Amino acid sequence: MHDTSVPVDRGRISVWYRPAIPGKPTVLLLHGLTGTSRWWLPVISRLPEEVGVIAPDLRGRGRSWETPGPYDLMSFAPDISACLNHFEIPKATVAGYSMGAWLATLFGSTRSNRVNGLVLVDGGVRIEFDSDQGPEAILATLMGPSRARIEMTFESKDAYLDFWRGHPALTGVWSAQLDEIFSYELEQVRRGVYRSMVSLQSVIDGGNDILFDEQVIKAVHEVPMPTRLLIADHNMLGERGGFMSEASAFEASARNPHLKVQRLRGLNHYTTLLGPGASAVATAIVALL
Repeated sequence: MHDTSVPVDRGRISVWYRPAIPGKPTVLLLHGLTGTSRWWLPVISRLPEEVGVIAPDLRGRGRSWETPGPYDLMSFAPDISACLNHFEIPKATVAGYSMGAWLATLFGSTRSNRVNGLVLVDGGVRIEFDSDQGPEAILATLMGPSRARIEMTFESKDAYLDFWRGHPALTGVWSAQLDEIFSYELEQVRRGVYRSMVSLQSVIDGGNDILFDEQVIKAVHEVPMPTRLLIADHNMLGERGGFMSEASAFEASARNPHLKVQRLRGLNHYTTLLGPGASAVATAIVALL
């Protein structure tokens, strides 16, 4: 894997890339709302070495965090096409985690000729929420701890890693890979001041899309290729009750015969990708290559 960049409208985005062995397939990996390409490290390390990998830092995140918007998910689709075109990949399997899962369904439903299959990791179907709350309150509930983190500053890299080491969802699963993942997303603002490389506006816009944009929410009903949805049964802080409700997942599966649901028991929204769930995600990707 090596870092490169791809030209897109109004700038460039950073891409973590590994070319496929000639004749072998490529997977394109889309991270979550406040993540980066490196969140896919536990999955990439479990994929066959001959498989190509394209993992962009989406606009507003990671080393693409200063690339200007728009940040709505429909506007990200041309960036994904630009990645495939840049590396001369006519068609790939696309996997998305959390927000990246909704982005994957949008890409699969609007550009099906570029997609072999989809793997959706704890995202991509309607999120259930209390309809009596206003949109701002609903968004605050969804973003909650993630927004707090991206607005925080830290005195050192170690302080930032300690923040993540103490995260209740990651108890018992810490590894050297997580050190690498979270160190990558850190920016030194000035001496003794660090922050994560995430644009707050990109998070707000992405959160609004996955909660309220009907085209985004219903894209999973329209994808015409084999699609696997993996859902955890614990939420973002490790509490019982998944980020995706089983009812929403199986309702989507009933609407679209191409969509199959797999429960990941005992895992939470983070450990589906950053912990034991990485093996199941890699297996699902390989099955659709």
